Amino acid sequence: MSSLQKFILSLIGVLVVGGVLVVGAARMGKGPSRIEVSTAEPQDHFSISAEGKVSAKPDIAVMTFGVVTEKPTVAQATKENTDKMNAVIKSVKANRVAEKDIKTSQYQLNPVYEYPPNGRPYIRGYSLNQQIEVKVRDFDTIGDVIAAATGAGANEVGSLQFTIDEPDALKTQARNEAIGKARDKARQIADEAGLKLGRLINVSESGGYTPPVPMYDRAYMLEAKSVGSVAPEIQAGEQEITVTVTLVYEVE
Repeated sequence: MSSLQKFILSLIGVLVVGGVLVVGAARMGKGPSRIEVSTAEPQDHFSISAEGKVSAKPDIAVMTFGVVTEKPTVAQATKENTDKMNAVIKSVKANRVAEKDIKTSQYQLNPVYEYPPNGRPYIRGYSLNQQIEVKVRDFDTIGDVIAAATGAGANEVGSLQFTIDEPDALKTQARNEAIGKARDKARQIADEAGLKLGRLINVSESGGYTPPVPMYDRAYMLEAKSVGSVAPEIQAGEQEITVTVTLVYEVE
């Protein structure tokens, strides 16, 4: 056996003996213990959250009116659709809706295909879909606007929703309410827990005003032609603006 082989065997023996001793010590409870190291910072601050809420009546109603026309040619579809939409816009303006509150939101022309059972598909005509978005500021005229538009040729009515034109002032009011509640809550909890609050070091907020989901869905829009010249009664209700504020204080 060479000297190199003897050295390797001796080294392996030392490692084996050392491993046995370590295992034995661990089994006897004398091995090195596991140390948990915490990197968390000291709890020297205190945070509290509160919610402020303000209810208000909306001041704008937003809705869409559409005219869908299907004709054999592009020229026919375009002319009839344009004539009807112009009449719809005229009827809306006649009910005290300003021109700035009427906006074209869609103008889409598509071929209409026919699919015969035993033949190749072919274009049998063209469909033009034109939509306008209307803002109504006088709620007493909402029903009249809908009745006039459908009477003038609109065969789609939808996405009626109520919104607040300037929500920032209401949001400020809700925020101030939330801050006041959070301060009172912080003092009360600190007194009960025996804490002494220091300076305010951080303020954060979430929430605000979220416009409501449209009241009319697509199914209602397709049935708008049944409304005719009848003025429906529309209820605006109230909307809420909610702000959540979190205050963070130092603890002395």
